[in-house]
Amino acid sequence: MATTVHYIDNVECEWAKLYEHNHDSYGGKDFCSIDLLLNKEQVEKLKATGSKARPKFEESGKYRVKLRRNLENRIADFGGVPEVVDAEGNNFTKLIGNGSIVSVKFSVYDTKMGPGTRLEKVRVDELKEYVKPEPTVSGTSDDSVGLPF
Repeated sequence: MATTVHYIDNVECEWAKLYEHNHDSYGGKDFCSIDLLLNKEQVEKLKATGSKARPKFEESGKYRVKLRRNLENRIADFGGVPEVVDAEGNNFTKLIGNGSIVSVKFSVYDTKMGPGTRLEKVRVDELKEYVKPEPTVSGTSDDSVGLPF
């Protein structure tokens, strides 16, 4: 199987971490990732690509799958942040909030351990901009509050 390119359009997303300053880390590797909330039709489309990515059913009736892209790869074209654009194709740099609607481009490619899946591009169709929550300070300087230690 050669590398193939696939698309999933108009899908709700969560936990979009797609930029150099906003990415995931696990096991000493840095990567960009996005959780997609798929319907049954989109799940079947994903399975038909041969990808090993397996969506998990949630109480909401949708299926969650995480697509990712390593920030570093020994082949330069396969690492780095994915391209992120708005609906008109312009470069997009805002943080993407949960519930936004996106379309994704991803590749399925051969590895020694079976098909690999790599996030290539995200188009933001409907943005729910991420708003960082205000930090809350619990307790006061009043000693009558009673700390547990």
